[in-house]
Amino acid sequence: DFNFSDVDTGNILSSVKITSLATDGKLEYKNGEDWINVTLNQEITKADIDANHLRFTPTLDVNGEDSASFEFKVSDGSVYSDSAYTIT
Repeated sequence: DFNFSDVDTGNILSSVKITSLATDGKLEYKNGEDWINVTLNQEITKADIDANHLRFTPTLDVNGEDSASFEFKVSDGSVYSDSAYTIT
């Protein structure tokens, strides 16, 4: 769900930085055996994303368009995107 494209040939997604925390739910990171809350500006590697070490759990009975979202920036390993993007 972290769409990525880069004008430089051969660059691939390296990590994401969470730039706003989840609304109406919990965004969590698996740290060893424990799930902990993601913090503002936390960086999550592509390897951790691929290993399912990042999850969003919505608040019970919250629904509707734009009911929960968080923002992130993408990186190719050398620089983060100028703009933040939203997952809703």
